Amino acid sequence: MPETSTIDDLFADVALISHEHQMRMIEVIGDGDHSWNAKFDAPSRLVFTTPDREIVCTRFHLLGSAAPGPESWLWSWANPTGYPEEVTALADRVRQFGEQHGIPELANGEVMFDQFPEEPTEPIRVAWLVGEMAKAISGRYTLYLANAAG
Repeated sequence: MPETSTIDDLFADVALISHEHQMRMIEVIGDGDHSWNAKFDAPSRLVFTTPDREIVCTRFHLLGSAAPGPESWLWSWANPTGYPEEVTALADRVRQFGEQHGIPELANGEVMFDQFPEEPTEPIRVAWLVGEMAKAISGRYTLYLANAAG
């Protein structure tokens, strides 16, 4: 990673490998016929249920949430819910990177949608943008965009 980074640099660094990882995840859990459930008590786990099996992920990270009402992204480390540190550690690493490189979208606890590149208005788009940036910073390339409302 260069000493000075921008959001565009982060996207360029992650595009191809991100796509490959996402395609593999679709192979594993399917492209739609599944449900998910996150458990934050110890041990934290993310469970995917498909028509023929259950897949339990015992290591996962919660980056944050994109809320349509206030049109803002709230990083998990800034959420007053108080998620376990093991679940927010990656988001905190992204925050540190944002502070080091002067990228406020990564460093501020709550970020309005219109502060992100191209001023997205849809929560899913914001979550995807944040996820792609986090991939470039962390080297963890698989992202699941969970709809907490449904």
